[in-house]
Amino acid sequence: MKNKYLKLAVVAGLVVLADQITKALIFQNLPYHQSITVIAGFFDLTHIHNPGGAFGLMADMSETVRTLVFLYLEDKDYREISETLGISEVNARVKMNRVKNKLRTILNP
Repeated sequence: MKNKYLKLAVVAGLVVLADQITKALIFQNLPYHQSITVIAGFFDLTHIHNPGGAFGLMADMSETVRTLVFLYLEDKDYREISETLGISEVNARVKMNRVKNKLRTILNP
């Protein structure tokens, strides 16, 4: 039984390693939004950035707002959030309230 789990762990580890190496190579060598064909008509690699968080619920939000949300979820107070983002506490509160309202609308149609 242990041998079975060892094989699974090795295969999973190799898949993760291959994934990370591929990402690093693409990041270093393929310009943003460019593609290369691996298997014609079947498989292309494209350098993109996936900003979605929480399964894409925040994909259309700016990086600042996504950072604000994650800081808020880490129980940072608005003073810490505003200092991290370089915005006022009032602005941080307003942005967070807008996010909450938007998420309520999405989650409770």
